[in-house]
Amino acid sequence: MSGVVLAYVDETGDTGSVIAKAGATSCYGLGCVLVNVDAWPTAFDGLVGLRQRLRDTYGLPVRAEVKANHLIRAGGALRPLGLAPVERHLIYRAHLRFLST
Repeated sequence: MSGVVLAYVDETGDTGSVIAKAGATSCYGLGCVLVNVDAWPTAFDGLVGLRQRLRDTYGLPVRAEVKANHLIRAGGALRPLGLAPVERHLIYRAHLRFLST
C-alpha cells in the first residue's frame, strides 16, 4: 500500500456571523475520514452498496445527503419517507459500521 491517503473533512454547527457576531450554535465540531488511496476503489464500492441497501430497505435516495440533524428530527430527504425513530437510528448505525471497516 502506498502512503498516500484521501481525506474527507466535514463540519457541524455554525460559528455565526463574523460581522454581526451572532447566530452561532452552541457547539461546533470537525470530523475527518482517511482512506488509503489504494483502498479507495473498494471503499467507494462498499459505500455505494451501503447506500443501495438503505434505498432498498428504507427508500432513502442513494445520492441524498444524510445529516445527523436529519436523522434526529426526520428532516431533509428523510422527511417524505416517514421513518420511525428506530429506523433512522438504524440508518445512523449502518453508516457508523461502514466507517469502522
